Amino acid sequence: NTKRGLRSKEAVEVRRAKRSLKRNEARKSNRKTKHKAHVAQEPVQTLQHNVANIKRLTYGQDVAFATVNIRGVKKQGKREAVEIWMKRNNVHILLLQETHINTNTKEKRAGYTWFFSGNTRKEGDHTNAGVGVVIKNAYLNYIEDIEPISDRLMYVSLGYTMPITLINVYMCTASYDTAEKEALYKEIT
Repeated sequence: NTKRGLRSKEAVEVRRAKRSLKRNEARKSNRKTKHKAHVAQEPVQTLQHNVANIKRLTYGQDVAFATVNIRGVKKQGKREAVEIWMKRNNVHILLLQETHINTNTKEKRAGYTWFFSGNTRKEGDHTNAGVGVVIKNAYLNYIEDIEPISDRLMYVSLGYTMPITLINVYMCTASYDTAEKEALYKEIT
């Protein structure tokens, strides 16, 4: 700008510093007013309050479920392949058996969230079982409860007019001990 002339380096630095201070003060005051408004509007969080805020599936809303024996998800690229398959087949919730994951974990990814139920008896213990649930992130708000019970059993409850509960079970084969199979049957009931 020719009317005001050239500024010295010191004048430019002083102007920048003043602008920065002004912006910081504006941000602080904005944060304080937002925080006060936020605190005033938010009631104390209780379990009932959280349950009331869960989105409910509406009557007639399509939700596609599927189940698959995955035979392990530890191999590189296996999870990406599952997500591609879910997207291609328009599956929103996938129940997995034989994941070979031995911990109870949650893994949030770009488009899907993975929940695993594993064998938590011994740390580092190898499991041939393991169950899991893969949920499209758009449907996470509909979840009321996820309960990892054992490496062969977990359930997911979804909000609806009447809640929907999906039970994911990976039963023992015939070669397993009868007592172990009976214990799993009792867990289910």
